[in-house]
Formats: sequence, structure tokens, C-alpha cells
Amino acid sequence: MEAVDRLNATMMQEGYFATTTVWHRHQDGRVFPMLMSGNLIKDDYGSPQYMAVSALDITAHHLAQEALRESEERFRSYFNLPLIGFAITSLEKGWIEVNERLCEILGYAREELITLTWTAITHPEDVERDVAQFNLILEGVSEDYSLEKRFIRKDGSVIHGSISVCCVRKPDRTINYFVALVQDITDSKQAEIALRQSEEKFRLLVNTAPFGIQLTDLEGKIVYSNPAHHRIQGYGPNKLIDMHIWNLMANDSHRAKAREYYQTIIRNKTEPTVYFSRDRTKDGREIDVRVIWDYVHNDQGQVDGIISILEDITELKRSEEEKRVLTAQLQQAQKMEAIGTLAGGIAHDFNNILGAIVGYAEMIRDDFPVGSPGIHNINQVLKASFRAKDLVKQILTFSRQVEGQKNSIQPALIIKEAITLLRSSLPTTIAINQDIAADVGMVLADPIQIHQIVMNLCTNAFHAMEAKGGTLTISLRNTILCQDDLATEPDLQPGTFVQLSIRDSGEGISPEIREKIFDPFFTTKEVGKGTGLGLSMVYSIVKNSGGSIACDSRVGEGTEFRILLPTVEGHSGEENGSTDLIAHGKGHILLIDDEEMLVEFGQIMLERLGYQVTVHTSSLKALATFQSDPHDFDAVITDQTMPGMTGLDLARRMLQIRPELPIILCTGYSKLVDEAEAKAYGIKGFVMKPLTQKEIAALLREVLSEATRTTHGKEDGSC
Repeated sequence: MEAVDRLNATMMQEGYFATTTVWHRHQDGRVFPMLMSGNLIKDDYGSPQYMAVSALDITAHHLAQEALRESEERFRSYFNLPLIGFAITSLEKGWIEVNERLCEILGYAREELITLTWTAITHPEDVERDVAQFNLILEGVSEDYSLEKRFIRKDGSVIHGSISVCCVRKPDRTINYFVALVQDITDSKQAEIALRQSEEKFRLLVNTAPFGIQLTDLEGKIVYSNPAHHRIQGYGPNKLIDMHIWNLMANDSHRAKAREYYQTIIRNKTEPTVYFSRDRTKDGREIDVRVIWDYVHNDQGQVDGIISILEDITELKRSEEEKRVLTAQLQQAQKMEAIGTLAGGIAHDFNNILGAIVGYAEMIRDDFPVGSPGIHNINQVLKASFRAKDLVKQILTFSRQVEGQKNSIQPALIIKEAITLLRSSLPTTIAINQDIAADVGMVLADPIQIHQIVMNLCTNAFHAMEAKGGTLTISLRNTILCQDDLATEPDLQPGTFVQLSIRDSGEGISPEIREKIFDPFFTTKEVGKGTGLGLSMVYSIVKNSGGSIACDSRVGEGTEFRILLPTVEGHSGEENGSTDLIAHGKGHILLIDDEEMLVEFGQIMLERLGYQVTVHTSSLKALATFQSDPHDFDAVITDQTMPGMTGLDLARRMLQIRPELPIILCTGYSKLVDEAEAKAYGIKGFVMKPLTQKEIAALLREVLSEATRTTHGKEDGSC
């Protein structure tokens, strides 16, 4: 009723209509604003008769006004912040408002500042960049921009500022005004410039230093390396970044020592000392390095990493002993080169002989009726031939002519064969005890390298017992190892292993020497008995096969080497004279080989497979035959090593005449060509002798099918 009385009084004083705002309480207790309007109704004599009142809930309007007021107050508080300069401008009116801080930054009074333009207070060299950004807003490309630029104060001094500009648009999307925020960053900019200059001086010093400098984190990862360090290690710029320092070590022994030393100095905060390391450069050289290190601390004073200064002292450590080793290395290289030359010649001739044996044996087997007992006998011949093939491969591997291939193998048979070979070469003063379990698991390794391991370790054992005789014990068995058993072998996982143990009763190895026995070219043997390559080769083979090797020895009590190789699922990759179905075909084959025996059985074998065959024992005559009618032949099979013209030269000339011709190049051994080079010249197949009937049949089918697809592709325009 108060509101009605107030409204009535207002109407009596000001007229017959009046409004007022009152606060009303809703029945739920909520208080809200209400606009009340009153209108006096008079009688015919002009006297007030009664009053008509209407009410309107204006809560929404009231809230909007309150929000607008709060927004304006917040903007005003921001605008007057003492740290940031504010300005509001428009295209039509220029400066609309500036705060005190902006005036302080630029050194002008407000009345002076609003008479200037932005261009007038901007450094001339920064005007173009500022205007370009401003124009992007005018063109509607962007709504705001930020940049750093220089301002000119009233006193003429130059300051560095950070400016952010945005526009406020009208409902029709035209620009209403601009808001600019300016911060004085002169102090931080000058500090940044000073820091950059200091860093440039430091960088110049570090980059021109004659010794290596590296920074590593707590995990041993390299985070910085200077040019001298790159040169020492043989890596290009930045190629060492993110590498772990133990990856630069010469071998696993040095890696383990470096890792243990690094973890110790990080954990115990020991006093910096000089550390000596043996590293391996990118190109494979081993170098001796002296390392002077110290801790790097972060802002909280905690150790953040290690800084190291490295010096290559390889030349300083050279001695007469190293010269002797280098001489032995040269002699070994010359011997290996001579053996390699001899092995190559043996391999070529022997593989040709094996080729004839295998070829004729397979044809004899094919002629036997199914179920004939003779099939077993001829399969034994083939099995022996394949073992002989492996022997040739072993000779080439020993002479470094070919790389070994890993297969799932059963090592017992290989080790027994090695022992048989040893028996004939060891004196009767040395007894051989063997305990070879036949049911050991399969391992992933190169069978020839397994043979190398046995021969090298047993040869060392013989030298240890040569003077007084003794017993050589060789055992092979399965063993299951858990995590605790492998505490000293972090690279191995728990599981089933094949353990090869080779023990002698010789003179033993002293502790100071034992740590060096796996180092390349380290030997205590007299000249003529060793080069120091045997144990390093064994170590490398075992590690490449995913295993480990350990040595136990006591002076006067003998030495034992234990090798662990993880077992794998699979079956032996040995040849077994399989009689699986052989792919037959059709077409005219030109066969060239200077061995009459190989040509004879090759022709018979190919004709049995369904092919028409023309043979030649002369590459020159074969070329003449081909030139007379190049399209008469569907494929060519040629030996590589022939008098007058090699198989590769013959293939080149044929492919010049007929580029799409399928050619298969065969070799027992050749230093002049490998598979990659043969394929580069367009030769479709490259195989090592001796070949089985199944292998040559499958290869012929493959190259002829490929030639057919290529020809059809050209005819129908496909690619």
C-alpha cells in the first residue's frame, strides 16, 4: 500500500499519470523490482473519482543495467592499471581516451599526447611494419595484432614496447573504435640483447675450442656437442644430439663401465676427476679419450647434468706394443687376402663339381619308382652334397668373402662335426670329453659361425694345454634361467637357453688379463700362434646372435667359457632332399657354361622340366647364336666365370639387343659381381651354385612369368 500511496501523491502533485519503481516480495520469498504506473480517473465535474494502477516485473532490465555498470567499472579498473598503457582511438575522432600509464611510458601529458598520431611516436624503422598490421584490421583480414616495436618519447629517447591492438565493431560490422595496450619492455629487451651478446661470445669460444665439449643429462643423453667433439667422434653437425654416451664406447665392456661410472657420480655427487674412455668413431675406429668433467646445476642448485671436456689421446698412448699389434694385424690381413684368393678359386671349381653331383643325383632319384629303397640312398648322397655346399660357404666365410645368414638351427650336429674335425688335429696328449644333448632347443644363428665359435675356443684351449697336455670338455644342454640368474646380463630376458660350455685344464688366465681377452687384437700368444682376433670374433658372433658369453678361469686350474643362446621356435633350415612338387614350364632356354658336365646335366634337367634347350660351352658362340635370332629364346641361363667373356658381359650385350630378355646369372664364386649389381644391369635372376632342380625350376618360372606380365602390360598400355 505504501507504493500505491506514493504513486497517488505523485499524481496529485504532478498530474493525472505517474510511474514509480518499487521492490516487491514474491510469495516464495524472492524480492524483485516492479515498475508501477498510475492513472487518475475523474468524474464529470473534474474531481478524482478513483485510480487505475498497472504493474510490470522489470527484473531482467534491472539485471542488464547492473551487469552493464559492473562491466564499465571493470573496464575502468583495467584501463587505469598502473603497469599497462591503454588508449582508445577511432578513425574519425583520433584519440578518445588514454590512461596515465601510457602518458608515463611516452613522457607526455595527456593534453600533449592526444594531439599526436601513432606514427609520430613510433620509431621510423618500425612504422611500415606497424601500419601493415593495422591495415589488415581495416581490410577485415584480422581483428587484432600484437608486435614489438620502438617508441620515441617526448625527450627523444627510444624505448622498446610491446603493443596489442584490437577493434570493437558496431552491429553493422563497421569499426566503432580501437583499443591499444602498451607495455614498456625496454629493461627486458636490453637484458635479452646483453644475454644474446654473452651467448654469442660463449658460443664463439666453445665452437673454436680445439677440444671436445659436451653436455649430457642425468640419463647420459647428449644435449649439446661442439664442432671439435663432432670431429673427434667422426660425426656431422648435431648428429650426436640425443645419443647416449655409452653408444660411443668401443664395446660392451667399456659401455658397462661408463654406464656404472656415470650413475655413480650422479648418485653419490663425487668430486670431479679425470676419466679415461675408449670410444668407437662413426667410421669404426677405436680411439682413447681423456674426459675432464664437472656437474651442471639448475636454478634450484640441483645437479642437472654433466659437462665434459674431451681430448683424443690416441696418439699419446701409442707404444711399441701397439706397433707390434699393428704389424700382426697387417700380417693377418695379408694371410686373409691370400686365403681369400685361394678360397675363391676353390669355391668356383668345387661348386661346379657339386653342381654336377647334385644335378645327376636328383635325376637318378626322379627315375626311381615310388617306394624304391634306392631313393633313401640317393637322398643320403644329396644330403652329403648339401653339407659339402655348406663347407664351401664356411671356407668363404672364414676368408671374409661372404656374410653369414641366420637360420633356426639345431646346434648339436654342427658342434659334433666340429669336434670330429678337432680330433684329427689335436695331439693324443689332449683328451676330448663331450656331453652333447641331442634334444637341445633351436637357436637363431649362422651355422658356420657356430662352427667358428667351437673351433676358436677349442684352439685357444689347445694352446693352453699344449705344453703339458690335458682334457678338453665340451658340453651342450638346455637350461632355464630366471631374472635373478641374469642379473649380470641386462640384455637377456628370462627363458630357455642353449648353453655351450668349453673347458680346458690348462694354465688359466690371470685376473688382470681376463678383462681384455675380448678386445680386438689383444693376445698373449707368441708371434705365429695368434692375432688376437679369435675371442673378439667369438664375442661379436654371440652378441649378434642375441646371446652372452662368460669366462671363468683360475691360474693353474684351467679356463671355462660358457655361451648362452636363447632358444626359438622353428625348424632346421638344412637341406633334406625334399621331393616336393617341382614347377614345370615351357619355352626355349639358352644355357651357357664352360663345364661340359654341367651343360650336359643342365640340358637333361631342363628338358625334363618341359623346356626346349640350346646349350653352349663358349660365351662367344652363345652370343653369336643369340644375335642370329634374338627372339628365338624365352630365357638365358649363363655361368659368370667363363673364358673369353664373363657371364655379366654376355648378359650386357644381350640386353642391349633385347632389353626385356629374362637372364639368370649363376656363379660358384665371383668378386666381380653380386646380386645387387646384377639386378642393376637388368639381370632378372642371380643364384649361387650348386643349384637344385627345384630351385632352378622355381626361378625359371618366376622370371618367365615376370617377363610375360611386362610384355602384356606394354601391349595394353598399362604400366
